[in-house]
Amino acid sequence: MNLIGLDIGTTTIGGVLYSLKERKTLRTEVRENRFLRENPEEYLQDPAAIEGQVRAILDELIEDSVDEIGGISLSAQMHGILYVDREGRPVTSYYTWQNQRGLAPAGETTLEKEVSHALGYPVFSGYGIVTHTSLEREGLIPREAAKFCNIGDYVMMRLAGNREPVTDITLGASMGIVSLQTGTLPENREIFPRIVSSTEQLGTYRGIPLIQPIGDNQASFLGSVKNRENSLLLNYGTAGQISFAGKEYASYPHFETRPLGNEGYLFAAFSLCGGKSYSLMADFFAAAVRLFSHGESRNPFAVMDGMDLDFSEKEIDCLPLFLGERDGEGEFAWFRNITDRN
Repeated sequence: MNLIGLDIGTTTIGGVLYSLKERKTLRTEVRENRFLRENPEEYLQDPAAIEGQVRAILDELIEDSVDEIGGISLSAQMHGILYVDREGRPVTSYYTWQNQRGLAPAGETTLEKEVSHALGYPVFSGYGIVTHTSLEREGLIPREAAKFCNIGDYVMMRLAGNREPVTDITLGASMGIVSLQTGTLPENREIFPRIVSSTEQLGTYRGIPLIQPIGDNQASFLGSVKNRENSLLLNYGTAGQISFAGKEYASYPHFETRPLGNEGYLFAAFSLCGGKSYSLMADFFAAAVRLFSHGESRNPFAVMDGMDLDFSEKEIDCLPLFLGERDGEGEFAWFRNITDRN
């Protein structure tokens, strides 16, 4: 029997066909995930395009499988939201975790801190409930919006042919709509998705069971770490994370406490700009070429991969906090020790 796993990342969308019998990967498929050009400071993506990419990957993996496929599930970039109508159709773009609305001033504080105080637990800019509060105050939520949900919840709802999105504790907590200590949702929030088990079967796709998505941070930990009680996981995608697990709820400085499904809790610290730093450099090089030559550059990543960009033993220092820090305070990025020789 085989299984199919999917991942909706910020930069790429991937799928893997895995053999339970042989305990190995049979095939992988990866497609690019892009931001919309409209309102670039909002970090928006197209949910319909993402759904289309997932379906294309899924169909290819199904067709490639010789053995029966026992189930399909996915991991998803966390925190972000989109709105759907009563038929489950998207009525907005997908507001990703990089959205900066929570950093907007709110009296003498910021919106993310105001919402955190009202909820009684910390939430940050890019968390769905913070983005929702900002959009609600500005009157930017479409009248036909019935629910908001994470992109993973949306895609799985569509694959299953359902009309109402649901979420699990990993994605629900990432959107800020559930308290980890009490397990409760804020009151009078009909627009929130219902929370179900992380192992809930949501329906079928081409006769194959569809299992509730989970957050990509939790998925990477569960899929990578053999000894959960004595391991640190370092993961670099668009952002960067270091994570460790524990059975009991706890709070540590500079770490977020997250649910690990039925496995306890995950404690994660972040750099908001991980691999994103490399793409920012590529964009800078490409823009410089266009500015000075009025032409298009070659693939900047291919050129950069062949360059000597190792700063570990050189004088130049870089702090790549190009998106700041999670709590909106502290430093942004800098380069220093640049001279006429280096």
